[in-house]
Amino acid sequence: MNRIMEKSYQMCSSISYEIQNVTMGQTMMIAIFFTEGGKQLAEKLISHYPELELYTTEALSDEKAEEFEKPLSFFVSNNWRESKTIIFISALGIAVRAIAPAVRSKLDDPAVICIDEKGTFVISLLSGHIGGANALAREIAEKIGARPVITTSTDVQGKPCLEGLANSHSLVIESHEDIKKVNSAIANGKRVAVISDYLEKAEGFPLYTIGSELKDYDLFIMVTSRLSDINAEHVFLRPKNLVAGIGFTTRVTAEEMAEKIKRSFEERGLSIKSLTALATVDFKAGSRELKKAAEILNIEVISIPVEEIRNVENKFKVSEFVRASVGLGSVAEPCAYIASKKGKMIINKTSLGGITLAVAEVKR
Repeated sequence: MNRIMEKSYQMCSSISYEIQNVTMGQTMMIAIFFTEGGKQLAEKLISHYPELELYTTEALSDEKAEEFEKPLSFFVSNNWRESKTIIFISALGIAVRAIAPAVRSKLDDPAVICIDEKGTFVISLLSGHIGGANALAREIAEKIGARPVITTSTDVQGKPCLEGLANSHSLVIESHEDIKKVNSAIANGKRVAVISDYLEKAEGFPLYTIGSELKDYDLFIMVTSRLSDINAEHVFLRPKNLVAGIGFTTRVTAEEMAEKIKRSFEERGLSIKSLTALATVDFKAGSRELKKAAEILNIEVISIPVEEIRNVENKFKVSEFVRASVGLGSVAEPCAYIASKKGKMIINKTSLGGITLAVAEVKR
């Protein structure tokens, strides 16, 4: 059942780089049914969603649907972390009891949807915003001619929400508590605006650039990779728009590497949550310590081919000592530059004792 999704990191139309460290993500889309009517609806769903995996009771299992492990709550819990969507074609009570032991956090839980066996209602049960259950419930309802049932307050009122803004632009919500803070303010008629040096639009919200004169709002959503602050009530969303190019010695440990990167970001007023990957030359990308450091930071490792680095290293200050050691005049800056799609250098090559670090902003 468990699968590791192979990811690719396309930096430009002609170049593809191997990602050495892949964190297991939510990849599976599961539907569970219990009756003949549910089976017919499941087969209808799979015509629209070929990736859908079907599970059922022993009596109904066939080549299209596997029998789930009993009890149902055990099967759901075992597949919770790897599932991006779980669809129950059943009574709502069955779904609630099945997922209850597995539910953890709206930041991590998969989308859960419940459909009655006749396909009359498609209910968004869990992770409506971040998990995408609300949007998927509407989509499924349209495809099968059903009625979507959405109960989140902002959706009912036709208002935007923090998770929707974050999902639309692949932003990281800095604090779990911010979700309730912002959405409660919106639902209760408070005035909420976005201030950003990153977004060009903010669906449903007034948008201002950082440094603008603050208007009369009750709460601001700051969208930036900088450790900016304002003299007003605010929360942060972080764009994943920074790539670190890195060179390192064999003596440095993963923990030291991660800590040095974090400290460098903080000293330069950057949020570590905006870091999306560590990029290095291909023959060092398989380093166990580098992979572990990326795991600590919850990011990926990008392997940059030697020839690609040689093609651009003349743009940066080179070191003959480094060239004698690894055959390249520079590693950190060219890797950050290439991996960021030739983006803007935010931190020039910096020696941090055992590692060299350069950070670039991904070019959009």
